[in-house]
Amino acid sequence: SNPAQPVYVKSVQTRCGSHTNTVVPTAEENVVLVYVNAYSRGPSRNCVGVNPLQIVRLELGDPQAAAEVAAVDLFAGRDTFTEDDWIPGGAQTRDTTGCHDITVFENRALAACRGDGLLLDITDPLAPIVLDQVRDPEMSFWHSAIFNNDGTIAVFQDEMGDGMINACTEATGPTRGADSFWRINGNRLEHVGYFKIPRFPDAGERCAAHNGSVIPVPGKDLLVQAWYDAGVSVLDFTNAATATEIAFVDPEPYANPPEYLSGYWSAYYYNGYVYATNTWEGLDVFALDGAEFADAARYVSTSLNPQTQPKYAWVWNEAPLLPEDRSDLPMMTVSLDEKFAVSPELLAREPSFPVTLSAPDGTFSPDTRIDIWLKNSPGSVANAQTTAAGGLEPLTVDVPNSTRAVTYALIARGDASRDALAWAEIRISPDWLGNLFIYSGAFLGIPLLLLGMFALLWWRRELVISWLRKLRTRLSSLMSRLRKLRTRLSKLKFWR
Repeated sequence: SNPAQPVYVKSVQTRCGSHTNTVVPTAEENVVLVYVNAYSRGPSRNCVGVNPLQIVRLELGDPQAAAEVAAVDLFAGRDTFTEDDWIPGGAQTRDTTGCHDITVFENRALAACRGDGLLLDITDPLAPIVLDQVRDPEMSFWHSAIFNNDGTIAVFQDEMGDGMINACTEATGPTRGADSFWRINGNRLEHVGYFKIPRFPDAGERCAAHNGSVIPVPGKDLLVQAWYDAGVSVLDFTNAATATEIAFVDPEPYANPPEYLSGYWSAYYYNGYVYATNTWEGLDVFALDGAEFADAARYVSTSLNPQTQPKYAWVWNEAPLLPEDRSDLPMMTVSLDEKFAVSPELLAREPSFPVTLSAPDGTFSPDTRIDIWLKNSPGSVANAQTTAAGGLEPLTVDVPNSTRAVTYALIARGDASRDALAWAEIRISPDWLGNLFIYSGAFLGIPLLLLGMFALLWWRRELVISWLRKLRTRLSSLMSRLRKLRTRLSKLKFWR
């Protein structure tokens, strides 16, 4: 409750201690489970063999009652990785004596267990089920794992050399001490590729893939990750087979390298910033300023535990629903550009026309992004930042034109709440002249030609009338001759 004065409350003894703890939500209110990840590293009185996953139940309102409630052997009936499984030419993979990290995501989890990678079903979090077990001769230490936001890709980190060596060398190659990408196909893991930073740190530096987290950008899979002395890297793994680095920070090497660990231990994204823990120097905070990260900054979280990975949902990508009863919704002000108001024929010629929207203070949350939607449109037509008082400065939006009477609803929604809407209404009622201009388009020459012919005939109307009378007389004479010819033909007889 007071971060400046933490108070010891309770401890729960476990078989192999506790290396990494994963918080698992439950259906019970104010109750979570804790997956205790630990493994045997050598002779110990209790911690021998393969360590089970020990599960602690914690009531948030009564932490003193915390207790172990289950111990699950994730490798029961399965072969664990041992020295006998080493592949000639492969990495010096650690024996599987337990799991190092487990990341949970909705009803699934990824377990990185030294020599093995596991995909788990945690629908019943007290009884996780192993769906798949995989190995990779290039992986030396299955250290940690991350899902993409769709839960279709798994990223396992290989902490080659326990972070004590430089695994980022030309001799080590691009697939060891790297990220390993796996497609989640139903209940199976299928390997698709690797990523390793495209730089070779100095010989005295330490480098291997380590802790990171997803950067929430809709339509893309982005990841920020620590690489010890080799810095922090941002990856685009939208195509997991060819993941690429799109940003990085690589600090200068130490003049006198520390004897133990150094560099960045972890890098986590949170509300527009990357928080990177440097084992030797403390906490570094980096801002992501590029256009490719703009949508990530719009997602405002209230908390983050990277191993309890959240499912990000971008509400601004979903069309808002305008209720039938709009009496309680604030209305925006709509105005038409003056040049169109003065000359309606200009408006009639265009496929769309601009309107200006604005809203008074208090309409939206202060200093938040809002999107403007046309009702039933497939996507937003504009977005803007609200003022410090929650108003909307004049914003120009293009609205489709129409050759018939139509009513458009413009809806504004802010990031802070998907239910807080403001709206405006635009009615288009084209007159006959407007329709003439709209329909004519490329065919404008045809009506002008007809209009010119009519004017010419009207100007010489007396001559035209005289000509029509003469034409009538001649037609009458022609008809008389045709009748006489028909009479003569009827009197003729034809013989064979």
